[in-house]
Amino acid sequence: MNSAEIQPSSERRLVRAAAGLLACACVAAAQQAAPTVSAVALSSSPPRQSTYQRGETIRVAVTFTAAVTVTGSPQLALTIGSATRQARYASGSGSATLAFAYTVQNGDRDTDGLAIGASALALNGGTIRTQGGTSASLGLGTHALANQAGHKVNGNVATVTVSSVTIASRPVSGDTYGAGERIEVAVGFTPLAVTVEAGGQPTVALTIGSATRQAAFLGGNGTRTLTFGYVVQAADLDSDGVSIGAGALAHNGASFHPEFNVNVLSGLGSHTLTHQANHKVDGGATAPPPTVTGMAVASSPASGDTYGAGERIAVEVDFRLPVVVTGSPQLALTLGSATRQASYASGSGTTTLTFQYRTQAVDADTDGLSVGASALALNGGTIQSQAGTNAALGLGTHALTHQANHKVNGAATVPAVTAVALASSPASGDTYGRGEMIEVEVGFQIAVTVTGSPQLALTLGSATRQASYASGSGTTTLTFAYEAQRTDMDADGLGVGASALALNSGTIRSRTGTNAMLGLGTHAIAAAAGHKVNGSTATAATVESVTITSSPLSGDTYGAGERIEVEVGFTIRTSIILGSPQLALTIGSATRQAAYVSGNNTRTWTFAYVVQAADADSDGLSIG
Repeated sequence: MNSAEIQPSSERRLVRAAAGLLACACVAAAQQAAPTVSAVALSSSPPRQSTYQRGETIRVAVTFTAAVTVTGSPQLALTIGSATRQARYASGSGSATLAFAYTVQNGDRDTDGLAIGASALALNGGTIRTQGGTSASLGLGTHALANQAGHKVNGNVATVTVSSVTIASRPVSGDTYGAGERIEVAVGFTPLAVTVEAGGQPTVALTIGSATRQAAFLGGNGTRTLTFGYVVQAADLDSDGVSIGAGALAHNGASFHPEFNVNVLSGLGSHTLTHQANHKVDGGATAPPPTVTGMAVASSPASGDTYGAGERIAVEVDFRLPVVVTGSPQLALTLGSATRQASYASGSGTTTLTFQYRTQAVDADTDGLSVGASALALNGGTIQSQAGTNAALGLGTHALTHQANHKVNGAATVPAVTAVALASSPASGDTYGRGEMIEVEVGFQIAVTVTGSPQLALTLGSATRQASYASGSGTTTLTFAYEAQRTDMDADGLGVGASALALNSGTIRSRTGTNAMLGLGTHAIAAAAGHKVNGSTATAATVESVTITSSPLSGDTYGAGERIEVEVGFTIRTSIILGSPQLALTIGSATRQAAYVSGNNTRTWTFAYVVQAADADSDGLSIG
């Protein structure tokens, strides 16, 4: 960056937004042994032979000796040939195993198998910690992976082709579709996912007897399988089975674009289908009624196995055929000795209808809700096949008795504190300096909603400082933040007392409006040794991450007029005092200045540069 005067925030001149907080409620402030890596394994496999191709995802599982919580975007360096590629953290926070993923790019190549070095795991500005706040040891040690012969890489894929064609539906009765039944066809592609662009409606031509019928696109965008459907009409007849020819897939003005803009071949080749004997058609036959094939409770209580007042109970009813709904059908739920009507919510035109009921204060069921065999009723509406045949409403063996994980207690549930934990760490060692943000998470046993500005009192030495509510409304975890000031001093670690949580004219309530219990009880924190404070020492703002946040419009190369955006992350909130900062980009042999765009007074600044006609860089821009 240029010589504009940049200073960290201090002495209440600036307010830092709380960010990058832990994703779960922590349960202890006591120091714990640092978790270490106990295993590293490739959890993906190449779809073809032993080689990943462009667009395919390499997944790696890293297991620790204890459960860990992740914030930010840790990375795992993969050695692919002579290059290093960063697999990003994908999932696993709260467990002992973290998943990392990398999508193979054009140019990636490794003929003897990728490798993972002993120092491959890096925080990248994030954290990997126990719930008690102890940072994990990042070294992989003996769990590093040498060249994995079954995981080679070749990103130089030229085309995407059709890999399979299957009839994914089946007739309601026997081997013959009747009027109103839907024939569904799944077309698979390899090796990349495809997206149907706007501007047309692709179809798959079905040969039904001597006639051609067009199956319309149903879904699958962004995957390797697109689905098409055709509803049988009264005039359709095919006594030896549906066929699909080599040229059946038509774009009809639409474009198929895989992620990397490589060519997509739409011919079916050897995947054509001839006279599928189990997929005959007789549209003149009596249209079969849609019948129920399954039912399940699709919602879960916000806490444990019991719904409280105001929570939504959702039940899905599956039919053998797509059904069309008019009006407001209902599904009777038995809650204790009472019957409550769940109203139709969605699903018309599909095989699954969803019904919903919001629990009331008087509702109670201690052994779990039930749905009887005759619970489905039209209530003045209709449920019919697409050919107009009324559905059979009986649930039969799919009725539900006493669902133990779906009890009901409409009596107001009072949110109570279940955990308090320090979610931040000092930038250096165990002591916060002036300008650093102290962040504390307070966990509740059910989701709470916040209004106004509740506060959490922090004991810093002999002084009390108020951490302000920062985020978490609508979840089970609220975050409070306080910026260390010049006069703050605590040599043995800050504390959070049992009565530290205060509303400050705001509210903390359950979703049903019940006020939360504010006492922290046994979750209060005494002096937290790893969280001392010395406000007389100003913490220097240092760069902890640099990320290119934009992507080229096509492939991996920016063209003239495209904007390159870069985010620079600092360890603490940082402000511009004078001037206009710039970030130097090395593009080929030239240096180009990305101008400051936004971020003053935060930890993340954004810079941007618009590519000019003379700019060229064949191996990728650099930032010194």
